[in-house]
Amino acid sequence: MPPVSTKPRVASRSGVRSTVRCALVASALALASNARAEPARASPLEIAVRIESPAACPGETFLAALARRTRRPFEVRPESKVTLLITVATTDAGFEAAAAFAGASGRAERTVRGSCDEISAALALVSAIWLESEPTSPTRTVLPVADAGGGDALEHARDNAPTPRATTSHTWVGAQGFAAFGVFGRPAVGAGLFGTYERERVDARLGLRGALANDAIALGTAHFDWLVVPLDGCLHTRTTVRVSGCARVEPGFLHASFVRSTSLPWLTLGVGPRLDARVGPARLELETFVVATATGYRVSPAGATLVPFRSIATATAIGVALPLP
Repeated sequence: MPPVSTKPRVASRSGVRSTVRCALVASALALASNARAEPARASPLEIAVRIESPAACPGETFLAALARRTRRPFEVRPESKVTLLITVATTDAGFEAAAAFAGASGRAERTVRGSCDEISAALALVSAIWLESEPTSPTRTVLPVADAGGGDALEHARDNAPTPRATTSHTWVGAQGFAAFGVFGRPAVGAGLFGTYERERVDARLGLRGALANDAIALGTAHFDWLVVPLDGCLHTRTTVRVSGCARVEPGFLHASFVRSTSLPWLTLGVGPRLDARVGPARLELETFVVATATGYRVSPAGATLVPFRSIATATAIGVALPLP
């Protein structure tokens, strides 16, 4: 199966609480069953487990399957050199899930598709193999959790074990080509670079853009150069093709050339949707913003005259982004 990116879509808070609760139970079950068989031979593997899944396929299903599959005792920790990340997305045919593992034995990724039970069983199998491939820690005595009183032991594990970290953040860098319509008589065409920081269902983006345009005015043609710094804040969905609703503030400078050249402050305010989809490690994007020129200008042979909110324009961009390691 082809590798996939490890960048997740983050689960809802209720889903995270449910996943954390089941992770602790799964850890307790794994420790109990293995400790009874080998009380002094195997140290439990400490692992940071992060599961991001929709409510229709909760993390408990995968963790229960993993607890049945693995012969290696493990403990869920908030931080560990061994990490297992599971991301589940809803598709038209059911679910698509990706697993990413990193540890002393190396890194590995898998993607599976099917029903919730099918993807849980498949990922539990490969995850169990990954866990059992990890080198053994220095031997220590493992006390059987179940000996503390059956169901009371599980309750004790839930109450006293550390809570795994459930939120993740990611940083992307990318490039765009764009065109703006309606600022002047002819489209402004340009390109830019950007960096995006994502956390849960929000992201912030800072960019740098340059554009060129011409406009026919009395007695000739004026030439315009833009250099702007767009700052976006967005809320996005967790679907396979992600939809974001964004707001933008875009300060910068406008350089106008006609009879004489002049540099003017520039500011636009905008809102618009952004669509993106993963293609291998990259992410392709398409966005369209409606922007208001807060510092619009009327250009004449005598110079440029400030006309606040002179026009409402649209700006469409196509881009590609790559994750930072």
